[in-house]
Amino acid sequence: MSSKLKWGYTTGTCAAAGVKAALLRLLYGGYIKKVSVSLPGNRHLDIDVADLQQNRDTAIATVIKDGGDDPDCTHGAEIKAKVSIGLTAPPAYERKSDIVFDCNRFASDRKVLIRGGEGVGIVTRPGLPIVQGEYAINPVPRKMILRAVEEAFLIDKHGLDTPRKISLKDYWVNIEIIVPEGKRLAKETLNPRLGILDGISILGTTGLVKPFSHGAYRATIYVALRAAIAQGVKKIFLTTGSTSDAVSRRLNNNAPEIAFCQMGDYVKFALYWAERLKFNCAHIYAFWGKTVKMAQGLGMTHASSGDVDIGLIADMLEALYPHTKGSILTKEIRMANTARHALSILKNTEFYPAITQAITQRAIKMLNRFFKKGLLLRLTLLDYDGNIICEKDDKEEHIDKITA
Repeated sequence: MSSKLKWGYTTGTCAAAGVKAALLRLLYGGYIKKVSVSLPGNRHLDIDVADLQQNRDTAIATVIKDGGDDPDCTHGAEIKAKVSIGLTAPPAYERKSDIVFDCNRFASDRKVLIRGGEGVGIVTRPGLPIVQGEYAINPVPRKMILRAVEEAFLIDKHGLDTPRKISLKDYWVNIEIIVPEGKRLAKETLNPRLGILDGISILGTTGLVKPFSHGAYRATIYVALRAAIAQGVKKIFLTTGSTSDAVSRRLNNNAPEIAFCQMGDYVKFALYWAERLKFNCAHIYAFWGKTVKMAQGLGMTHASSGDVDIGLIADMLEALYPHTKGSILTKEIRMANTARHALSILKNTEFYPAITQAITQRAIKMLNRFFKKGLLLRLTLLDYDGNIICEKDDKEEHIDKITA
């Protein structure tokens, strides 16, 4: 079996493929099983069309999102493009938020309207690539859709023998992107937190999904930080996962929803952009294992970037309490299977408060290397039950111990 990971394609690519397939059906008839989609960077990708239906002057094409070997909640989702052609613009939609995008500034000789339908989110807050009130169809996917429209109209100039069924110039091409399961899938994304309501976003900057892409997660962190600063947030809460996120929310329940960002393992990246975007304070909530990794100087705390250095814990204990050097306790710590195991050994000793504070202090010191001191940094160390062990502020001269 090949060890090479499979690439996938984005929801933006799916939308463009669906639009092209539906428009080809309207212009030339027949059943289109596959279309070629133009990607950014002058690349092309052949995409299968799962279903294609027509009712008079409207065609609906369905493309199945394929995330390749990249874990993605939208993998396998249906992305539908409902396309119609008319002499006039479509009537105004009933809901005020049903904004129609007039994208004819990108097209050459025709007017193209793009809107989101069921399962495509609506942007309700500033700081995102799409302005408030519009559907969350990002800029690159919009351009890909418009390129697909142009290619469909020009396809007969590139060797297609079938005559065009409709001769159009200056007609409206009305496009609606639909994700039937989008509202449910959005709960597994950051959209609700970012103020994108009722569905997923149509995304993609390259049209492709790199397997296990770190770039996708970093881009999500950046968007979250930019959205927060755009809404006036000056203190950002950075968490390593859903549990630490829940703790930070509970302890800071007066902070706005947008002020919380799950940075995951990307602590260096998150701090770099928190400073560049001019937050005043970044408050990290992390558990013991991740905090030890930060104390090691790691800016990426994923297992693939290095193991927890259990020996560091023992070394710091011996430095704080020289009489423990070579003791049974430090030997047990060095032989611990995990950081959690080492913490459980320490927890029943008199050294527990001091060593946890020392690790937290060292983590703060190491994290300060990742930015230029223009950001106040605070770190809250949590035990595995979600209780606070201690906190450290890099502008303080002491560590406040807080009992769990």
